[in-house]
Amino acid sequence: LLYGFRHRRAQLGHGCLIRPDSTIDAGVQIGAESCVAGSTLYQGTILGRGCTTGPAVRIGGSSIGAHCGIEANSTISASTLEPHVGIQSGATIDATTIGSYSYIAREAILNDVRVGRFSSIGPRCTLGAGEHPSDLISTDQMVQPLTTVRTPRREIGEQAARMLLTLMRGGKPEQAHVDLG
Repeated sequence: LLYGFRHRRAQLGHGCLIRPDSTIDAGVQIGAESCVAGSTLYQGTILGRGCTTGPAVRIGGSSIGAHCGIEANSTISASTLEPHVGIQSGATIDATTIGSYSYIAREAILNDVRVGRFSSIGPRCTLGAGEHPSDLISTDQMVQPLTTVRTPRREIGEQAARMLLTLMRGGKPEQAHVDLG
């Protein structure tokens, strides 16, 4: 049990529990009453008050809000978790913001997304660049994993308008199908 002190490499809040098999880089801040159990916290990481991290968790350059739980074998980089977020084992989160009271199930992959508050992402779901549609949305309990992809909506609309104008003028579009992706 390590009590609050300022180390030349890291800042630990009062009542932290740091397992000896944990690695904590210079500049890391760990909030009071947090538990780091065999995790690696890389430079630029801020772990809020009352957080827990499981074995083989890797967090780098991220801000983790108070009372978040991150289970074993999860990786978080360049991301922000608001308070009271739960991350199950094996999740991969990169360049993502997750709203308060949200839940990310095991082996989910989130890359460059904004997940709203009170949201739930089911097991093995993959969310790509963009926004999870809204607060209070859930992909949990889905039979098949869900994958979302940001579509180039503006480009699709512009191309469709050009093709429609060509048809309205009696012409024929150069291509019947256009791949924008």
